[in-house]
Amino acid sequence: MTTRFKPDVLDKLDSDQWADKYSDALGDKVAIIRKRRAQQQAAQAQLAAAEQVANTAKSASQVDTTVQNGLTDVMAALTGYSTPGLRG
Repeated sequence: MTTRFKPDVLDKLDSDQWADKYSDALGDKVAIIRKRRAQQQAAQAQLAAAEQVANTAKSASQVDTTVQNGLTDVMAALTGYSTPGLRG
């Protein structure tokens, strides 16, 4: 099947301008895709960090604070109190 067009149409076509506009349009789409990907990666990193904080808090909550250990030393230093019987 042969496509017919008026040769005069080619006189009006500026192929350089068309290529520039098409390239700009693709560039905009690529920029949008890259921005969305960066946002998704940032959200995933935040989620991973939040999970790590939650796991650390869970682990810390399970430490025995009835005996002297590193955590009780830190707690005493931060609060300015000492737990009776834990200090010698």
